[in-house]
Amino acid sequence: MSKKKRVGLFAAIAVLAAVIVAAPAVFRSASANAAETAAKSPMQVVSMLYREWGGGMQWRIAAKFDVSVGAAGEDLAEQKSKVRINGVLLSDVADATCKVSSSDPTEVHLILPKGATVGDKTVFSDTLDSNRVTILEGFTGSRDYALNEAVYYYFGKGVLRGTRVYRSDNLDDYATVKVSSVAVPKTESNNTIVDVFMSDTIGDRQMHDMQPRELRWMKELLKDYTARELDLYYKYGIIGGNDQPESTAHKIEYGCSSWGLREQYPGNKTQLSMEPKDTVEGIPVYSVYQIQDTVPDDGQQPLVVQVHFENNRLRISFKGDADDNRYNIAPEKDEKMVLRLKAGFMFTSGNMLKEDETFVFEPESGMWRQAGVTVPERPADITLANQNGLTDEELAGGGKGGCGSAVAAGYLPAALMLFGSAVILLRRKAKGENRA
Repeated sequence: MSKKKRVGLFAAIAVLAAVIVAAPAVFRSASANAAETAAKSPMQVVSMLYREWGGGMQWRIAAKFDVSVGAAGEDLAEQKSKVRINGVLLSDVADATCKVSSSDPTEVHLILPKGATVGDKTVFSDTLDSNRVTILEGFTGSRDYALNEAVYYYFGKGVLRGTRVYRSDNLDDYATVKVSSVAVPKTESNNTIVDVFMSDTIGDRQMHDMQPRELRWMKELLKDYTARELDLYYKYGIIGGNDQPESTAHKIEYGCSSWGLREQYPGNKTQLSMEPKDTVEGIPVYSVYQIQDTVPDDGQQPLVVQVHFENNRLRISFKGDADDNRYNIAPEKDEKMVLRLKAGFMFTSGNMLKEDETFVFEPESGMWRQAGVTVPERPADITLANQNGLTDEELAGGGKGGCGSAVAAGYLPAALMLFGSAVILLRRKAKGENRA
């Protein structure tokens, strides 16, 4: 490499480092409404609740603001286009209204008929697993206030009070990442490890244990992160438990022949359904969140599944090295397994997986394949000579042909990935996709 090129590479890496230091993670795009709202003072949504309304014929969602939005009972029909319920604009819902409460000028009522649909989509229902309500940037009333950022609220099934979340419900706000390859399972110190290589950077450094179910666990156990970083990852649902249904613990699902049907360990206090998330080719699959609860929780529960991000590698490690065998769940590396990464899986880079990706490991072929796709059986002679002198690990890491992968693409060397990430981040910054 010429001196000029080396200088250019180091400059790009330096810029990337500066971006990471200045803004550890940025997860939403710049808004086109910025100029529109700049002239008004900012207001905030402080709470959101729903209830039956209109003699049980309607739903009323009450959004409470920190200031007066308008006159009592004022109709805010023009603002319906700035409200989105489960992805549907309120302005597209027949007979829906948006108005200031008649008794509290700081409260806005979003009212829609029960059973309302747009196309084949139910707009809002207490029978859904969850509901999301978004009030978009630029929402305003007759007072001199406006929202200066979109606000997202999540309602769990049957829960009347919403929880504020920070992740946009518009997937187009985030850059797309996909699975490039899945490495052959390997064993280290009796732990079974599966490496998944993504098409782009998912973590700007070694980021350990992104799967704990509670923020307080991470703050107590993980000293490689600042409190600000952990709070940010929690707000955007990258980490967290049942209060963060989009988190890493929910977006990775796994199953294997030896597990069969899993059950919650007797005596654990968590009220958790152990119904399999799916059954793929006869193998029940469970979320990492569920798998953690299949071992005793006596206050010192070890992390039996660990998830790490680094550059473009997602590493999943299943515990097999515990002295107490109750905590060992590691699959055998040569048994049939299923791995699913769920759509909406967000990484600390701000990239997001936007479609489910499901893979099956076939011990007969010694390969991962996409679910529903068949592969030839493993050749009788499995020697390093038949792999051009490369181990399975080396093949999965980008060796010739990608024989140990579900997809033939390998992954870029770390230096090139770092350089590419710098360029990508700079491009996104130029497009306004990243901001502090």
